[in-house]
Amino acid sequence: MRNRTLLRMFVWAIVVTGLLSCQSLGPERPGIEENLQPHYLLNHLINRQSGVHTVKSFVKASISRVGESKALKQALVVDEKQAIRLDVLGLFGSTIGILTHKDDKTSVYDLKNGRAFLGAEAQDVMKEIIGSRFEMNELILILLGRAPGLETMAAQKTYLSEDKSHYFLSVLDEQSGENAEIEIDSATLLPRRFLRMKGKEVLYTLTWKEYEKKNGRYFPLSITLTRPQLKEEISLQYDDPLLNEEIEQGAFEVSVSMQNS
Repeated sequence: MRNRTLLRMFVWAIVVTGLLSCQSLGPERPGIEENLQPHYLLNHLINRQSGVHTVKSFVKASISRVGESKALKQALVVDEKQAIRLDVLGLFGSTIGILTHKDDKTSVYDLKNGRAFLGAEAQDVMKEIIGSRFEMNELILILLGRAPGLETMAAQKTYLSEDKSHYFLSVLDEQSGENAEIEIDSATLLPRRFLRMKGKEVLYTLTWKEYEKKNGRYFPLSITLTRPQLKEEISLQYDDPLLNEEIEQGAFEVSVSMQNS
């Protein structure tokens, strides 16, 4: 009887261990190294984020700034080759606005009012359509789950937090003089937070949460961008994103009959 009880306990322990391993948020590593070199961590992050080339997903965007808040549902298609399409969805999934950017040309289509805005004017109306203004090439990288400009930065120093849960990596862009601190999960080496600064002035903060494995890659389902200068926070929640899938020809073209502004 006692042997059967011990056997059941042994089997239960194996099952529980298996379930916990399946729930891992990232590629667990055997042990935590206290003295990882800064260049090793930086190269790891660069190689990791260069593995996501395209993303297709529905996205819930929450935008808040002083005196204003907005929630939008969007259909997103983004390609690292400097192309993006954002369809802003209204009730029952109808499209009320479209933002496209390709070949350094930005267009905004206000379907509700039947108007199209091109070039520099599209940047001016972007706030009304998606809630904020962005430098488009930087926005593309953010939507791909990347830290913009990481490839041009040089590793400075790193240290392990007291509880050994995170590495903190300092990097510097010698051309712009901008610097950043990156918080990295020590067990998975997945980035959690990216703080970009110019001297002591914070330009923006990126936070990544809820990593899931998609098409062989770990991707954050939750991305938050905070811009203190604008007193603005933008949170993006991805709904079952598709990574590195072929994008249909013409996905970044809009064929609607509209009048120019």
